[in-house]
Amino acid sequence: MSFCHKDFYWANNASKNANVICVIVGVSASTKSEKFIYDEDVRKAATHINAYLVDGPDIIIEKTPMPINGLPQMFAGNIPRDLGNFMMDRTEYEAIIREYPGSDQFFRQIMGSSEFINGIERYCLWIEDSQAAAAMALPPIAERVQNVRAYRESGSDRGKMGVETPYKFERTITGTYSQLIIPRVSAERREYLPVGCQKSGIIVSDAAQAIYDAPLYTMAVICSKLHICWVGLTAGRMKSDYRYSSGVCYNTFPVPRLTEQNTADLTRCAEDILLAR
Repeated sequence: MSFCHKDFYWANNASKNANVICVIVGVSASTKSEKFIYDEDVRKAATHINAYLVDGPDIIIEKTPMPINGLPQMFAGNIPRDLGNFMMDRTEYEAIIREYPGSDQFFRQIMGSSEFINGIERYCLWIEDSQAAAAMALPPIAERVQNVRAYRESGSDRGKMGVETPYKFERTITGTYSQLIIPRVSAERREYLPVGCQKSGIIVSDAAQAIYDAPLYTMAVICSKLHICWVGLTAGRMKSDYRYSSGVCYNTFPVPRLTEQNTADLTRCAEDILLAR
């Protein structure tokens, strides 16, 4: 590459512009030509422009299935495969538990990227195998579960895997004590990556990532300025927002070997973050 312009919003004279992010890349037959990187109104000379449009060697960050940095494993959240039938807002949830006292045992608060970032309160049906008969005796729950069964029966081979347990999410995973929630999509304008520490009773949906029963210092690592710089380089994009992934953004993040003092300092940092909130 002889020059590049880093990502910017495409615009024209139309009244409603599409949310399109563009880059410009220039190539040259000569490897000895001058090279420049443009970023808004700034032009910077470069020695070599790599695939990330930065001045550096041709190193590609490839996703890995497990962390290579000593951090605890990150999981995608719970998959409902329900066509929305498991989900409800606070008003719907309260109407059911008011009409059917004791039915609150079949519900959990659920949180994905939007709920965590915007403080939205939502609930979902969360029924264990041992509770299925009692839950299905309640008409509003039974109706929702039957809708889920019909939806799964009409789905792909993978969708049909949950037909025999339509009262459950397709994939379920929860923590014992606590969990960290990391939104899958968040704005690039943020100075730090949003991450929260929650009690294990809240269900993390597949619109977010989660680390279950993680040591608290992990939160400080993810919240660090270094980490969001890494995310800005490696993450995919939805418009200009970061699309955070465990395989690329988290599992490959270079973390030095941490001493006991390092983990103690990072734990205190995470505690300070939680106290400030």
